[in-house]
Amino acid sequence: RLADPGRIEIVPHGHTPWQGPLPARPPNEPLRLVTVARLVARKRLDLLLDALAALDDPAATLTLVGDGPERERLEARARALGIGARVIFTGYVTEAEKHRRLATSDLFVLASAHEGFGLVYLEAMQHGLPVIAASTGGQADFLADGHTGRLVSPGTAADLAAVIHALGHDPALCAQIGCHNRAVAAAHTVTATAERYATLFARLIDRHRPQPMPIGH
Repeated sequence: RLADPGRIEIVPHGHTPWQGPLPARPPNEPLRLVTVARLVARKRLDLLLDALAALDDPAATLTLVGDGPERERLEARARALGIGARVIFTGYVTEAEKHRRLATSDLFVLASAHEGFGLVYLEAMQHGLPVIAASTGGQADFLADGHTGRLVSPGTAADLAAVIHALGHDPALCAQIGCHNRAVAAAHTVTATAERYATLFARLIDRHRPQPMPIGH
């Protein structure tokens, strides 16, 4: 039982903030989408490729950071959709390269079928990226539609493309969300998580601490 009977308290995972040097986002570049994921079916990267093909922005690019058993099939799908030149498959990269890719992008998009939490969202948010994610999964504990970006229900590639286009071509909104996301990421570090656990355990210990017997009993 927790300190307050009947209360469920969620202590989210924390990320380790990147402290290394990063390049600046090049100005006047086409829309740059990025995702960090293992290339497996549940990440629904097919939907993301289809959305890029349907996007009303033929210059937009997508960087897929990560590797996995679906890579060859996804590369073939990108070529079949006619967007092979606009999709960058990085494969496995170092932490420094991952953060470089995030820092030089505009939007983070990952509409997984399920995420237990999703540290990659926080890693993107610390660089001020608006996040487009699925509305179901553990990420909904710290992502909020309209505040951290957009949460989307499972739908068609056209639906996802419309959300990407609307957010990606609203620089004022992206800047506002970016400032908000940096603050959210700063509040979800491993240090903050450890402190929340310590506070929770202290309350539990205090609640169940044996009370001294009254004098005379």
